[in-house]
Parts: sequence; C-alpha cells; structure tokens
Amino acid sequence: MHFLSQFSLLLLLFVTILCNKTLYGCDKNSEKDLVRYNSFIAVSVRFDCQHKNEPNTHCCSGTILTESYILTAANCIDSLSSRLSSVNLTIAAGIYNRSKSNEVIRKVDQIVIHSKWINGQHGRQHNIALLHLSTPLDFTSDKYIARICRPIDFNSLKNVLEYPSSSIPLSGITWERKPISAATSIGVKQFEISLMDYNDPICYRLVSNIEQQFCTRLYHDNQDSCNHASGEPILQWIKNRWMQEKMIFE
Repeated sequence: MHFLSQFSLLLLLFVTILCNKTLYGCDKNSEKDLVRYNSFIAVSVRFDCQHKNEPNTHCCSGTILTESYILTAANCIDSLSSRLSSVNLTIAAGIYNRSKSNEVIRKVDQIVIHSKWINGQHGRQHNIALLHLSTPLDFTSDKYIARICRPIDFNSLKNVLEYPSSSIPLSGITWERKPISAATSIGVKQFEISLMDYNDPICYRLVSNIEQQFCTRLYHDNQDSCNHASGEPILQWIKNRWMQEKMIFE
C-alpha cells in the first residue's frame, strides 16, 4: 500500500506565530514504546462525522503542539470551520486504552486552516490545520500529556528534499475508528513504514509537490494497517526521542 504524507516548512512558522505563551520542552516522557508514547503526544479529534448522532466518534487524529494548539489535517475538519459554533468538536488527550477514564477532554473553539489549503482533483496540498482549545492543557500537573518534538529547521531546498533520512525507519500509530461508547480494549496499533523514491511509478502519480509531500509504503500490507485516519503522526526515533516527521491524510 502506498500513501501520501504531508510535511510543510510553514509548520514551523505557524507555530512560532501562534505560540506566544511559555513553551514547554517536548517529549518530557522519553518513552521508546511508541504505542505508550502516542498516549502522551497524540489526541483523538471527535465530532459526529458519521452523522449518527455520536459526537464522541473518533474522526481523525492530531498531535499536541502547545498547551492550546493541536496539529491535524485540514481535510478532516475544513467542513466545520464555518459552523463551529453549532458543532460539538472536542479533543481527547492522554489516551492509551479508550476504556480507561484518565483521558483529558477539551473543547475546540477555533479552527485555523492553512491559507493555501487545496482539496482539488489533482490532489491535496498544504493539508494542515490547527485547533485552538478553549481551555489550555496543563503539562505541569498531568504527567500523561506532552508536546510533540518537531524536526530541525531547514536552510536550503536540498535539506528539505533529503529529509527525513531514508536510513532511519519510520513508524506510525493508528486508532480504531469506533464510537467511544462502543466496547473496545486497546484502541491503538503501531505500524512500520518505508520511504519511497519520488520516481517510483506509483509515487510519481501521487506526489504533486516534492517540497511538501513524500511517498511511503507499509512494510507489511494488511487490511488493519490500511484503515488510517487523517492527522495520524508518522515518527522517527532520533537521538533518544520520537520526532514527528509528517502526518497521514486519507
């Protein structure tokens, strides 16, 4: 299975502009177990996306940038931006097992979509959005949530095109998309990914902008691993910490 992953240099600028409050160190929980680490940095984005009167449905994923902002995929929530006041859009953080009661719920009161977001017939570009939380997360009192670590800055196009390194394996996490009220045990699974060359026949047709996108392939294709939701992070283990390199979009 091949799929596209989104990455943008503008993300770093986005965060710099929006984050005027105290910045906490990322990855305060140095946890190599990715399934467990996911519970620190990833969130479930929830609303009635299946139109079944289930506002707690897991619709897509996101990662914690700061105490007030969540990074996710624009295609997941762009239809909500004009009617946010009438939609119960929330995030749940600190999730490892969805049957547990230690999750932290926050309401989203603002959606910031990338100004160049395109959802066209030739593909999606700048598929990035930020969710602002009505009440900030508290990193000091809640040891089960943390900010995601982000890549280094880049000073040339060559750095962009050669990043991330193909020598370092990629990993990701996916959640089962079920209403939270449904019976479930562990809701997260880890999967492994490899980078694909831009000139691969399949990737060549999928990638519309090599400065913003790159193509990846699952190590082991199977039905469970293909059921991804937009906004799920893809990470690399670098220098004793997980770094978010990109995110998946459907």
